[in-house]
Amino acid sequence: MRASRPSRLIGRLYLRAFGWRVAGTLPYRRAVVIAAPHTSNWDLPFMLAVAYALGVKPSWLGKQELFRPPLGWILRWLGGIPVDRRAPQGLVGEYPAQATPIRLREEAASDAA
Repeated sequence: MRASRPSRLIGRLYLRAFGWRVAGTLPYRRAVVIAAPHTSNWDLPFMLAVAYALGVKPSWLGKQELFRPPLGWILRWLGGIPVDRRAPQGLVGEYPAQATPIRLREEAASDAA
C-alpha cells in the first residue's frame, strides 16, 4: 500500500525538523527490512517518517505490550502488528498473512496494463 500525499509530506517535514533528508528512491518493488537491535525509542518514528517520505506505508512487528490502550489502535493504524514474544512459534509463517503488501507505482502500472 502506498502512503498518501499528506503522509509523504508529514514524513518529509518530520525528518527535516531533525536535520535529516531522504535521497534517492526505492530500488525494489518489494522488500523486507530488518532493523535490529534498535537502540532507541526514536527508531520507530524515524523508520515511519523515512518510509512515508519514500511513499511507502510499511507493516512492522512490535511487542504486544506496545499495543495496549491508549496507543494500541494508533500503532495498528500505522501498520503495527503485535507479537507475543512468549509464544513466537509460527511467527514467520503468520506474518505474510497479516502484512499489507507494498505496491509501488511501477508494479501498479504493470498490473493495470
